[in-house]
Amino acid sequence: DSPPLPGCRSLRQLPPMFLPFVLGLTSQGRVWDSAAMADFVPRLIGDIIRVTLAIVGTLGLLLYALKAVWLPCTVWKETRASSPAMATGAMALAIIANEAGQMVNLVLGQVLWALALALQFLVAARFLYNMGVQLAVQGPRHTLEDPMYVSPVHCVPIIGFGVESSMCKFLGPVIEAIGLGLFWHGVACVFLMLPVHTWMLYRYQLPADMVG
Repeated sequence: DSPPLPGCRSLRQLPPMFLPFVLGLTSQGRVWDSAAMADFVPRLIGDIIRVTLAIVGTLGLLLYALKAVWLPCTVWKETRASSPAMATGAMALAIIANEAGQMVNLVLGQVLWALALALQFLVAARFLYNMGVQLAVQGPRHTLEDPMYVSPVHCVPIIGFGVESSMCKFLGPVIEAIGLGLFWHGVACVFLMLPVHTWMLYRYQLPADMVG
């Protein structure tokens, strides 16, 4: 029997973006490979991790919003008890340190996001390239016995080590989820909390020379 796509020995070798194609074929009873279920497991685990990260990230953002207001106020109150003149300055330093920490999240998240997109792009590009080569050389008819067969999905080495195609499909979305989580967490923390922090500084009578 011919594989589902040129250059594929089984459904397990299809990259994630071809999952709807696989489901469409199997629903019509035209192609089925029981071993393909083994490849759905890492994708399912990856999806579960991404959803979990999204939930945890949302809860973390809410907790950060509470901390971003509570911590400077606590610093202000504790400092004012010993030195009222320095209370507002101490609160301003706490806010600045907090905002600087979130800028690190922005940069790190962007780097991880780019790495994940590059990883998934390379997997898809390798597959589509091999498929195009085989179609050009041999036409649409392709059998497993063909000596020109080239495995379409092999992850390139990342950070000094190579991973199997199923691990590649699992790793890319997870890295993307972590990167996007860090990036948007940083965006929300820096830009959404800036008005709150600005109001707090004026509310607690920040000296005019510090505002400038």
